[in-house]
Amino acid sequence: MNTKFLTILGVLMLNACGGGGGSDGKVFEGLLTQGEGISHSQRLGSLKQEYSKHGEDQAIEEVKVCALGRCSSTDSNGTFGFSGPSEFKGGDILFTFEGHGIVAEKVINIPEAANSVFIHFETNGSDKVSLHHMDVNGARVDTSENHSEESHSEGSHSHD
Repeated sequence: MNTKFLTILGVLMLNACGGGGGSDGKVFEGLLTQGEGISHSQRLGSLKQEYSKHGEDQAIEEVKVCALGRCSSTDSNGTFGFSGPSEFKGGDILFTFEGHGIVAEKVINIPEAANSVFIHFETNGSDKVSLHHMDVNGARVDTSENHSEESHSEGSHSHD
């Protein structure tokens, strides 16, 4: 294939996935990891097999992360990213997580001056998602108010 065709194809795919397109909103990037080592169960016919899927601090892949009407899926390194709508200036955001046996949500307060936000989320054995840390415009911020909020979850973290 020629490089001109690949470049055009790449631009079209980026625009179709919600990337590019002149969005001048805040940039949200993040990481989802396992907070504490847990065992997962998987049902194979009538047998239930226990196995360790993720150890502490390991990346969680294939989880759809959404906020402000935008979504991204975590990759094999547990990373995700998307641009927020230009109308969003800061405040509380509901992040939702779905996939890899996880169904959870977490509210995070984003400072008004933020242009670029990196959020490290972690999940634990009870499928709650919590805030590990947050960087705003490249600097670590105090997240004590975000830590005090409980995350909500539904379902279980199994691979039945």
